[in-house]
Amino acid sequence: MRFPSQTLYVAVRFTQCTAPAGSLHKHGTRPVRARFEGPVDLEYHANGFLESGARSESNAEIKGAGAVELSLEGAKCVISWAAQTTPSQALEDPMGEFDAATFEHEEIEYGRAEFEADKDGIRIHNDLTGMTYSLEGAPCGGSGGDSGTTGAYKGILVAELPGSRGLSWE
Repeated sequence: MRFPSQTLYVAVRFTQCTAPAGSLHKHGTRPVRARFEGPVDLEYHANGFLESGARSESNAEIKGAGAVELSLEGAKCVISWAAQTTPSQALEDPMGEFDAATFEHEEIEYGRAEFEADKDGIRIHNDLTGMTYSLEGAPCGGSGGDSGTTGAYKGILVAELPGSRGLSWE
């Protein structure tokens, strides 16, 4: 990794996730718990786009990544998305400016004695839309499955570098 780097690669294990009401294609539903089948590999670019996948063949960039899969509680339903770049316009113009991911400074406060000091990190606001996805199982996609390009993920990720004084974004 170069310092300063124009990319940040992280493997995230999502926990305590929910799929919001009405998010299952054409079926109105109540919010349900969503469980990711494994870590999600994310490669953030400083100009606001990201690449995502699962089980990447690299630990520094998205390379040879497979599909991300998650299942919904109480339904025989699996949602997956292939490794992809979001927004897709970044494939044609990787030097352009995008707002799928925005960054800000985050002071991480540790209230426990075993940590010497607070650290700096970054707060990453994810606003991913237009994601390609596929659905398998009822009630998600019916017996034959379904797919689309209107998938979305919105959430905040706080990142820090273990064993360092901090990670920052400028």
